[in-house]
Amino acid sequence: GGSAPAQTPERLYEAGAVRVAADSFTARAALEPHVAAHWFNLGNAHDRLGDPARARAAWVRAERLAPRNDRVRRAVAGVASPDQVSDRLTWVSSITVGEAAAAAVLLWVIGWALMIGRVRVRFASLALAAAVVAAGYAAVVELRYRQPTLIVLQSGTPLRDAPYGSATAVEELEVAAAVRVERAWGPWRLVSHGDRTGWLLLTEAVGL
Repeated sequence: GGSAPAQTPERLYEAGAVRVAADSFTARAALEPHVAAHWFNLGNAHDRLGDPARARAAWVRAERLAPRNDRVRRAVAGVASPDQVSDRLTWVSSITVGEAAAAAVLLWVIGWALMIGRVRVRFASLALAAAVVAAGYAAVVELRYRQPTLIVLQSGTPLRDAPYGSATAVEELEVAAAVRVERAWGPWRLVSHGDRTGWLLLTEAVGL
């Protein structure tokens, strides 16, 4: 007899084996982190499993790789940030880092070609200036995306004033709230959420 069809994550997802599919999508995203589809599919799986925080984290990753994809944008919008601080920390540029960098290289080449050919020197200067702006924008976006950020998994998660479980909560965070990591201490992370700073267990959040 013929061999059984391969059990791809997509087939598993459609068959209802969503947890197994999520594990497979996670493995794919780890292997190829620059493929937006892996993160989008992972977000769909987490959403179906009733885990909005992990779904949002995966979808934001997908949107940063494919910011003009309507399906991805709708998915991200479907799990709204609970506050403006989280909105800022999960910000997505309308163009990718790669697109901005490619534009910078192209403008730089055009500018120097015009400059060397001594034609349209004014346009050459504008092209070179635009190249610098595009390169700067790419660097700024890359820096924003590389800021260590966590998405809180459950509503009521305490932001503690010390790295131990019985410490006083300085704030309670909502599900899918985003926090910026300031430093690590064992399983704990010192994080900031706007003007509030406190400690969070790494198991209480998912990395963006």
